[in-house]
Amino acid sequence: MKKYLFLSVAVFALAACDSDEGGKFGPMHEIPVSNEIDLTIDELSVNQGLNSFAFDFLNEVALSGDGRDDNGNLCVSPLSASFALAMLANSADEVIAGQVAGILGAENLPALNSTTNKLLRYMPSRKSGARLELVNSAWYHDDYVVSRTYEDNMAQTFYAEVNGRDFDDPATLGFINGWCNEKSHGMIPRILETLSARQIFILANALYFSGKWNKPFDVSDTRDMEFTGTVSKSIVKMMHSEGKASYMESDLADAAVMSFDGSTRFVALLPKDGSTAEDLARSMTRSDFRSFTAKPDVRLTLDMPRFGLSNSCEHLYDIFVEMGLGYVMTLDKMGLSNVSPEAMFAIQKTAVQLDEEGAELAAVTVIGGDLMPPPPIEEPEVKHLVFDRPFLFFVENTVTGTILMAGLVNNL
Repeated sequence: MKKYLFLSVAVFALAACDSDEGGKFGPMHEIPVSNEIDLTIDELSVNQGLNSFAFDFLNEVALSGDGRDDNGNLCVSPLSASFALAMLANSADEVIAGQVAGILGAENLPALNSTTNKLLRYMPSRKSGARLELVNSAWYHDDYVVSRTYEDNMAQTFYAEVNGRDFDDPATLGFINGWCNEKSHGMIPRILETLSARQIFILANALYFSGKWNKPFDVSDTRDMEFTGTVSKSIVKMMHSEGKASYMESDLADAAVMSFDGSTRFVALLPKDGSTAEDLARSMTRSDFRSFTAKPDVRLTLDMPRFGLSNSCEHLYDIFVEMGLGYVMTLDKMGLSNVSPEAMFAIQKTAVQLDEEGAELAAVTVIGGDLMPPPPIEEPEVKHLVFDRPFLFFVENTVTGTILMAGLVNNL
C-alpha cells in the first residue's frame, strides 16, 4: 500500500523511464540548449555568488581532508555540487531553501532557480566549443507518492527525471549506479556502494566534459621528467609546448592558461615562494582568482604533466553543514516527511584525464536521506524472582477486585 506523507492532494503516475536492461537512461525532459545567455541584475548577482561558492567549496573540502586519493590529491566539482544543492532547496522546507540560497549566493529561491535554469541551457551549447553534458535526476522510494507540483518544478527548472523505484530491491542500486556510469561516460562507474532499506530519496547531478586544446601538445615533445611531490619524487610523462599557452600572474602564483576550442579554458597555478598549493586550496577566493593579470608580451614555455585523477568525497553533507546548511527534517516541496536528520548524506565522485590532445572530466553528486526511525522501544527492566522461600498468594476477580482466595506458603 502506498504511503501518502504529503500535504498536497495531487496524485500522479510517473512516465516510465527507458529500460534498465538496455543500459539507456535518457532524460524525460531534454534540455533546450541556448547559444546565448541573458541574465537579469538579480541573476548576475546569483551567478557571482555561485562563482564565489566554487572557491568556498574547494576551501572547505581541502580543510576537511575528505576526498583525497592515496597520493593526497584532491578534485571537486563546484558546479555539480551547486546543482545538487539547488535541487535540495526545491525539495525541502523553506528553512533549508533559505540556507541553500545563502550558501550559493542567492537572495531567494526564485532567483536561484531562474539562474541555474539559464546556466543549464547555456553551458552545454555549441558556442562553448567543448562538449559539456549536465543531467539531473531525483529518485524516491515507490512506497511513497511525491506531489505533482514537485515533479513539474523539477522538470521545468532542472529538466530532471523524477523516478519512483523499489529501494528494497537490490536491482535499484544497480540502476542508480548504471545511470551514474552512463551519464559520466564510464569515468565514474558507481556512486553508491549500498542502498539503505530505509532510504526514501536521492537527488543526483551528473556532469561530463570533453574538450580539445585549440593548440594541442606535440606528443613527440613529451618526455620523462621528475616530479617532486609533498612526500616523494616520481617520474612522470611531461608534456611540452612553446608559445601555445598564455601566462598570467598575481602575488600568489604564476599561471598557465590553455584554451579549449570555444569559450572554456584550463588554468594551472604554480604557487610563488612562501606559499604552497595546499595553502591556495584552503584559502583562495574568487577575488584572488580574478586578481591574476594577463601578460600577453610573455612567450610561455610550458611543461605540464599528463595526469589522471579519481576522487571521492564521502562526507560531503558534513562539509555543506560547515558552510551553513542545516539538517533536513521534512521534504515539504517533494511531498515527503519524516526524514531522519542523522541519516542525511551527500557524496561526490570526480574523475579527470588530461593529455596532449585535451581533457576529459566527469562528476556525480548525490544527496539523499533515510526515513525517520520509529521511536526506540524501551527495554523493560529485567527481574529474576526465585520462590525458594515462604511466600503469599491471592486469587482475585480483576473486575470487582474480589479476592477469591489468599494463601501463605511456608513449607512445601
